[in-house]
Amino acid sequence: MFDLGIASRHISRAARELALALLLTGAVILAAHTPQFRAFEYKTFDLYQSLARVPSNAPIVLVTIDEPSLAQLGLPYPFPRSLHARLVDRLARDGARVIAFDILFADPAPAGETEALAAAIARARNVVLAKSREQVDTAHSRQWMTVEPLPALVAAGARTGDIGVDPDADFVVRLAPAAPDAFARVVARLADPKLS
Repeated sequence: MFDLGIASRHISRAARELALALLLTGAVILAAHTPQFRAFEYKTFDLYQSLARVPSNAPIVLVTIDEPSLAQLGLPYPFPRSLHARLVDRLARDGARVIAFDILFADPAPAGETEALAAAIARARNVVLAKSREQVDTAHSRQWMTVEPLPALVAAGARTGDIGVDPDADFVVRLAPAAPDAFARVVARLADPKLS
């Protein structure tokens, strides 16, 4: 014979376990949206990335502008565009697959400087220049505008990529921008056309 008391106790126990599981799931979901949980998640991700780092054999060379470079060259920043032009010519001559400048060349330069860089870009045919989206606030609105390199540089054959990134709450960038015109994606496609 079927004992209703035992069945009732099993159903009550199952209901309590289900309620507890739902309560714990809800608590975890709510906790996941707290700053403390986000900080823990960021640190865990950073630790994983440092432990799982795989050395790359990609032939990448970064030429950076830093304080020692400025002191050694003895030139004011921004550097003359003719210096960038000489760098493009040298890198192209040395066989660089891609030459990418994470610098906005959006403002006019002294006579001959932009033309020198444009000529080097035309010779190299593998240059990517930065563009940026910038927020402009007025008394009545907030707008986003794209700041492009000078038209002469783009007309010379430079490709452009958006240098914007989206940092996490702790100001660390952990995800590459997904937009098709993101700077890194444009550089990667030019380096390896199979990525197009």
